[in-house]
Amino acid sequence: MSTYYAYQPGLYPTALAGPYGTAWGSSQGTMKDRVVTLAVDAVDAGLVLRCPDDALPLLGADAAILPLPGFTSSQYRARIAGGWDTWVWAGTQTALVDAGALYGVTGPAFFTGRDWPQGRPDLWARWWMVIPSTSHGFTADGTWADAGTYDDGGTWDSDLSADEAPGLRAFFRQVTNARDAGWLRFLFGATDHFDDGGIWDGGEIVPEHVTTDIWVDDPAFFEVRI
Repeated sequence: MSTYYAYQPGLYPTALAGPYGTAWGSSQGTMKDRVVTLAVDAVDAGLVLRCPDDALPLLGADAAILPLPGFTSSQYRARIAGGWDTWVWAGTQTALVDAGALYGVTGPAFFTGRDWPQGRPDLWARWWMVIPSTSHGFTADGTWADAGTYDDGGTWDSDLSADEAPGLRAFFRQVTNARDAGWLRFLFGATDHFDDGGIWDGGEIVPEHVTTDIWVDDPAFFEVRI
């Protein structure tokens, strides 16, 4: 494809065909080439699959889609491109599970107050997403209910950073029903993480366990309120 820089001087009559006329025509053509380049860039900036990385925050803002901490530009690009597939389900369990999948969460167990194993049918506007240890990269930072260090820059009983937590909450809050309160429960590999009336994280009630196995040192989970 020819450029205006090369094309425009050829349009001039013989009197402008000399070196000065050619230089003048080329300079005019250069300005036109610049306008074309800017027009192409402007179109590309609005196309999420083609835009430069620095346009992604603007396109994300248009679609009200926040990036998650640690998202690569490719992941954020795909998130924006598929955003409206999630928005049509906003406020439903489907949207929350889909949001979890975008965060890398697979195989979560989803409960509402009506079917929560602790039995709280009165909590109709609450939900819990129980996330298996294989679907997240967080680890415990000590023993369950240890004293820890207050205001050490992290979160209690996990290595989820204080910088990550707001983004995580905002990401799920976007697709949560405004009236609902939810919790993400990240498991650390334990299976006995409900208050089922037995000994917490100790299996069934066995007489010899009553005084020796009520608590264990390994934390079972941590929660993030949405």
